Amino acid sequence: MLKLTLLCILILLILAGCAAQQPDVLPVPIYCQVPAGLLVQSVMPATPTGNYTQRDVADYINQLYYYAVSGWDRVQAVDTWVAQHCE
Repeated sequence: MLKLTLLCILILLILAGCAAQQPDVLPVPIYCQVPAGLLVQSVMPATPTGNYTQRDVADYINQLYYYAVSGWDRVQAVDTWVAQHCE
């Protein structure tokens, strides 16, 4: 009987300690929608097929380069827009 009483008192003390702590309040997330014009992806260049020359391959590599540059430019534009409007 004494063990049961001590167990009940211990449980009450533990639960009372939980009630004294304040819960952490998380900040409300702020959502920011980027304009659709900044999210438009350009068309990837087509790979040369069939009987292609070295010039065709060089043109393709050049087009890939400009495709990648335009992609990073879009990333930079989105980053700049978010810094100005969402923070």
